[in-house]
Amino acid sequence: MHSGKKQALTQTGPSLGIGKQSNSGLQKKLFQRPKTNESINGFFHEYRWLSNFWECPVTVGGLTYDSAEAAYQASKLPDGANRRIFLNISAKEAKKKGRSIEIRSDWERCKLFFMMLVLYAKFGKNPELREKLIATGDKHLEETNTWGDTYWGVCKGEGENHLGRLLMKIRSQLSQQVQL
Repeated sequence: MHSGKKQALTQTGPSLGIGKQSNSGLQKKLFQRPKTNESINGFFHEYRWLSNFWECPVTVGGLTYDSAEAAYQASKLPDGANRRIFLNISAKEAKKKGRSIEIRSDWERCKLFFMMLVLYAKFGKNPELREKLIATGDKHLEETNTWGDTYWGVCKGEGENHLGRLLMKIRSQLSQQVQL
């Protein structure tokens, strides 16, 4: 489980727009679920395609994975050649394998950057998924879960919802590209 520490992102690449919060009270307020019917709370059933476990081709670093989860788990490895162990496996298998590998030493500092790259690869390169994401309009996207993940999602009303926040950022950027 994540320790709750927020670290500044030092990688270059797509702007995440997620800054470091110094006040824990402010941080808790910022991550509370909005009180609106205009929310997608949980990436299951009709919104399963928002999940990293959704099977679709995701190409990162010249390798095509079967899911965003597999691509993300592969990103934990410091050596690109070893990332092939995440090819042709299910998201569930990738998550399990990702727990048993030796991860890159800077992982905590760069994991948001890699998730952003993976999500751009999933939604930016797949026209059907891109259109579905844009079609969610300005709805709040929340990775509601029951397994206690308060870093990527929200459990029992608490959590940072980084996955939902990244998806909303990507949606905004893809929407702007479409309008050009």
